Amino acid sequence: MRAEILSELSTKHPQPQWGKAALARLHHVDSAIRESMRLNGFVARGIMKTVMAPGGITLPDGTHLPQGVKVGIQAYSVHHDEDFYPNAETYQPFRFVPAPNSRADQEPDTAIASGSDTESSRSSCAPRRLSVDSSGSTSSERKKPLALVTTSPTFLAFSHGPNACPGRFFAANQMKLTLAHIALHYEIDPVAQRPENRWFVGSLGPPFDVRIRVRRRRRTG
Repeated sequence: MRAEILSELSTKHPQPQWGKAALARLHHVDSAIRESMRLNGFVARGIMKTVMAPGGITLPDGTHLPQGVKVGIQAYSVHHDEDFYPNAETYQPFRFVPAPNSRADQEPDTAIASGSDTESSRSSCAPRRLSVDSSGSTSSERKKPLALVTTSPTFLAFSHGPNACPGRFFAANQMKLTLAHIALHYEIDPVAQRPENRWFVGSLGPPFDVRIRVRRRRRTG
């Protein structure tokens, strides 16, 4: 990822500074963050809704949900499902980077923008027949890279549908900028074994009593 960041800021670009287009080209950084949100996402439930019908609703299996009840989908279970994500318990930072011979890789700048603006995001939420492949993407998404902001029935970190998190575009760019800054200016010693996350209510987070070693990167040249 650091090599990708350095490449983006190199002199081969007319203006070596961060902008929307430059951030969109950070395919590996984007994928690493998306994979982190999949494997160790803060939100364990997705697409939360409230039953508004006065008489409630009855599900096909006969379960009755009275008015005012909040319902949602177990995002954690979906994100850890082997049918959607092979080796689902393993962190694969570049899981969502397109294969070299894919159509998306031939048109990275246009394809990666899928879901990165409001209009394309709305169109991606339109009803369609779902067919999930081994990478966790639907058949209609298979030929393009899955950008961090792109939601799907198998990626619910930002919820899904017409009411998916509207702030995800800002959040994604902020996370990319933060990760890029850390990668450029700091060195982090890896821990021997990742500590287990902790549950609190319906959320998942890292333990607060674990320490990691961080130091400012030494300048060379």
